[in-house]
Amino acid sequence: MDAQTNALVKSLIHMMWADGVIEEHEREFLGGVVSELGCTEEEMNEISKMMVAPPTEELNFDVDSIEQSKREEILQAAAAMAMVDGVLAGSEKKMVEALADHLDIPTDRRQALIEEVRQGVTSVRSLREE
Repeated sequence: MDAQTNALVKSLIHMMWADGVIEEHEREFLGGVVSELGCTEEEMNEISKMMVAPPTEELNFDVDSIEQSKREEILQAAAAMAMVDGVLAGSEKKMVEALADHLDIPTDRRQALIEEVRQGVTSVRSLREE
């Protein structure tokens, strides 16, 4: 897995565990992302192992090799994972903030990125209700 894919997957798995429980819709979200990434069978096995138990360490991937626009995409994917159930729990919000810090995304920019995700999730939810 390249550094960017590794960072994305680790971020999503940390977010999935943020509230202590992995829900089916979170598994589906991760499955969609992994499918889009075209992960190999070996990478899929590695990802499965990461999901067995909550991470015991803080986010620890190297961000220096990841360009800023990709860092923002990682933050937005993690925020979408956190909001996939329609609720941004306190633990999830803390994890989003910790990830934004780790990715070195300025406060004003992270707020704008998270708001974009919130609006997108709200739009999708309202379409489903129609």
